[in-house]
Amino acid sequence: MPQAGFPFKGHPTPVTPHRLTSFRALLAGLAFGLFLAAHPHPLAAQNIVPGFRAPGEFDPGQWQRDMEALHAGLEKDGLLVPKSQRLVIAPDAEDLAKIGTSDCSTCGDGAQGSGRMQVGVSKPVDALVQFGASDLAAMKSGGVLGLPGGLARLTADGRLVATISTEAIGAGGVRIEFQEFDLPDGFAVYVYNDGGEAYGPYTGRGIMNDGHFWSHTAGGPVVHVELRSAGPVTEAQLRKTRLRIAGIGYIDRQFFVPLAEEKQICSLESCFRDRTCFTTTDWAPINDVSDAIGHMLFQIGGSFFICSGGLVNDTDANTVRNWFLSANHCFSTQAAATSLQTFFRFKTATCNGTCPASSSFPSTVGSTLRATSTTTDFLFLELAQNPPAGSFYLGYRTDNVANTNNFALHRISHPKGAAQTYTRESVKTSGVLTCTGFSRPSFIYSQDTLGATAGGSSGSPVLDAAGIIVGQLFGVCASSQNPNPCDTTNSIIDGAFAVTFPSIQAFLEPPSTAPPNDNFGSAVTLTNASGSQSGGNANATKQTGEPNHAGNAGGRSVWYQWTPPAGQWARFSTTGASFTTLLAVYTGGAVNALTEVVSSQSGQTPVFLAEPGTTYRIAVDGLNATSGSFTLNWTAVAPANDAFASATELTGASGTLKDSNTTATKETGEPAHAGGTGGASIWYRWTAPASGTVVLTTAGSTFDTLLGVYTGTAVNALTQIAANDDENFSANILTSRVQFSAVGGTTYRIAVDGFRSSGVAAQGIVQFAWTLDVPTVPGDVSGDGVVTPVDAQHAFECFLNSACAGGLNAQAADFCANGTITPADAQGIFNHFLGITPACP
Repeated sequence: MPQAGFPFKGHPTPVTPHRLTSFRALLAGLAFGLFLAAHPHPLAAQNIVPGFRAPGEFDPGQWQRDMEALHAGLEKDGLLVPKSQRLVIAPDAEDLAKIGTSDCSTCGDGAQGSGRMQVGVSKPVDALVQFGASDLAAMKSGGVLGLPGGLARLTADGRLVATISTEAIGAGGVRIEFQEFDLPDGFAVYVYNDGGEAYGPYTGRGIMNDGHFWSHTAGGPVVHVELRSAGPVTEAQLRKTRLRIAGIGYIDRQFFVPLAEEKQICSLESCFRDRTCFTTTDWAPINDVSDAIGHMLFQIGGSFFICSGGLVNDTDANTVRNWFLSANHCFSTQAAATSLQTFFRFKTATCNGTCPASSSFPSTVGSTLRATSTTTDFLFLELAQNPPAGSFYLGYRTDNVANTNNFALHRISHPKGAAQTYTRESVKTSGVLTCTGFSRPSFIYSQDTLGATAGGSSGSPVLDAAGIIVGQLFGVCASSQNPNPCDTTNSIIDGAFAVTFPSIQAFLEPPSTAPPNDNFGSAVTLTNASGSQSGGNANATKQTGEPNHAGNAGGRSVWYQWTPPAGQWARFSTTGASFTTLLAVYTGGAVNALTEVVSSQSGQTPVFLAEPGTTYRIAVDGLNATSGSFTLNWTAVAPANDAFASATELTGASGTLKDSNTTATKETGEPAHAGGTGGASIWYRWTAPASGTVVLTTAGSTFDTLLGVYTGTAVNALTQIAANDDENFSANILTSRVQFSAVGGTTYRIAVDGFRSSGVAAQGIVQFAWTLDVPTVPGDVSGDGVVTPVDAQHAFECFLNSACAGGLNAQAADFCANGTITPADAQGIFNHFLGITPACP
């Protein structure tokens, strides 16, 4: 679910919004029907979904007062960072030359007037904020910590306040890119400028819940980042706090000015029409449509661009989803969707009045890419935050008006980043310029009859007389490379919503009921070591606190739970899926407190060790919230070290590991380990680092084991060194233990098998450990079995360091047996090597 509506820009509340009751929806439908009766469509629509106004009412005055109060608190607690310490970026001449130009990689050769408009640049920085073990004590003693680009301190009541200051020289606005964002409970980050703007809180793992997001835009060249704790900070909280400022965005003053510096920035040609000059008398749904249109700001490849788009209604009567329609040529990647900031209600206060700064209007940040295509040049998103209370979600129709001559069209958009303008157009089926690659019925051709569009208008919904979506703006087809937007012979090209609709129908018209295992607490139980279960995720939802599965926001998850009957190597997969599945396996008892085991976007998870008695939680979701049917498979996978030739290599003098012999087999010519028939063996290979006594044990394994140790290079030509069935049968210790004298440099082959009973070899989790005890030879500090001058050097190193490190033997270093290591021990070892008697001085 998206975050709930917020009282002012960037401040979400925990309230989950709900759509109008069915009774109110009925009234809305009746009202829409009356409107259609008064404003009939010239053709019968196949399907019309009416628009919807969200509950509540946005209060711009209260929004502004809340922002001012937040700003005052941040400024009061914040630290003054010296100008020389700021994180600073500056666009170069090449960057500035691109500002105000249009760019489009997918528009083709024939569409001269198309493209997103560039309004800024971003520059990388690298400022990692994290705290060390001694930092809390230093601040408690009254110290101020230096941070990359800033400072940190404790308040009188023990709260943490850290301020990082940034500057984009000459900018009209600044955005901050956060990566590795991970805050403990009670911590939050805010951004604010020196002119009264403040945004936040950003908490947890950030707006996208993956540690990466862009902040709201704050006006002016200098913007501060403030990290705060709600209460007295603890050392554990401080150690868990981490964030990286990875980039700073420069938004040019032509398109963004500080809140306190409103000025005329809407220098548009005379053909453009200010939306505020029109009322419901001119176009009945104009107020509703105005509250649905968003001015988009986003980052691609080091540059910021603008486009337009609009909120879209759906048929789900139970929840509000922030669907948003724009154009593919604006962007088509999740990275750009993450960076998206969408401004709402951005319009002049009076007809042809001073154009206000976009910073004086509410906005959302972040979105998830749900679908996009060049076929009709559409982009379909789900905003990560709710727009202001009382926003309008546009209705849509699924018949195609591309071939209906003179069909009346209407549009509200943000040309060149200006406040909302109003345009009327008329569909033309002949006698107009057409562009190669953009043919009917995938695209709608029309000509302006009132107003105009320009760069920045791209993606704006085009609507019928009732304010119902029929397409979205691609651009202009004109005879000039730099068309005059006021030239009414230009062809306006819109992607046809009727052709787009099948690609997004699953989002806008989901089934009426959710799957029975939609929620974590209603997970379907899987049994046995292997199996399959058919399922589907149509109309499924994502719960509050649910993680992003396999690194994708998803949104259509269903749940399963599985407790393996015995320990095994396991893998989950989906087959026959009609969509790209997200698979994730967790442990944990609550949807908001899970530990990931494995995950994948490939339809098959990596193999993992599944332990008996542990309940695994399995989520199946759709990439970018896609949905459909699938078969979930779980399989007991043969161990990677099933065969002698694939033995797992063990290193070091000692160690432990967990493994499983479930579904393992026995090879032709393989010996009977510890005299038992077995039949489910797994293999290890260990080269003794020194000579000594070694103990191998399977203590802690979940089944009756057999253990055999060999030398040799072929499974059918081995020499047994040691073997054991039960460590202590009379005490019912059925795991195995062997002890033998290992020769340094010798490679030993070790088999763990299961005791065969009733024709079946025992199988389960193997707990394996090895320990080598190397006898101490006086003077052999390195432990290689001989005394050399190198050992004398090592003994002197032990003396200098007050202790032996790196595997050196302190007992051997005390060659003269005086209870401590001194230079005399090093001399004695060297004398011993030379044969001098007595060796010790």
